[in-house]
Amino acid sequence: MGCLDKIIGCARKVKRSVNTWQLRVKARVEARMAFNYDRRVFSKYAGALNKLDKDAARAEIIMAYHVIEKGLTMPHYRPRL
Repeated sequence: MGCLDKIIGCARKVKRSVNTWQLRVKARVEARMAFNYDRRVFSKYAGALNKLDKDAARAEIIMAYHVIEKGLTMPHYRPRL
């Protein structure tokens, strides 16, 4: 029985390793799918990516002056490290 127990123990270790590997691959695939979805949605609705559109140009101007306006209203400036 000692030899059979060793074989069963090894089989269980292999099964755990395969299951762990499968979970890692599944997590990577799901992360890639989520990333691709986010990229598609962002590209679809981000007007700043399409520079030929009037609304996109307006959005760029608004974002730029918002940054300046925000910087001027802050009481203390702390430079980035």
